[in-house]
Amino acid sequence: MSTILIKSNNKKNDNFILKLAKSMRLRAKVLKEDDEMDLLLIKSIDEGMESGEGSKEDVKKMFAKHGIKV
Repeated sequence: MSTILIKSNNKKNDNFILKLAKSMRLRAKVLKEDDEMDLLLIKSIDEGMESGEGSKEDVKKMFAKHGIKV
């Protein structure tokens, strides 16, 4: 199984992609902005866990960049 993320800024395109996925019997979902930020955070944590790099300050900067107060 694999996952494909497509970022769109057009509702017409969103609807087209969702209909296409449905016709191909694939699961598709439109993510909210908060969901997208959560995915970015998860990706960042995973990368840090693999590399062993990343400081407390790096995490705080990433939170601040996405408007999260620590």
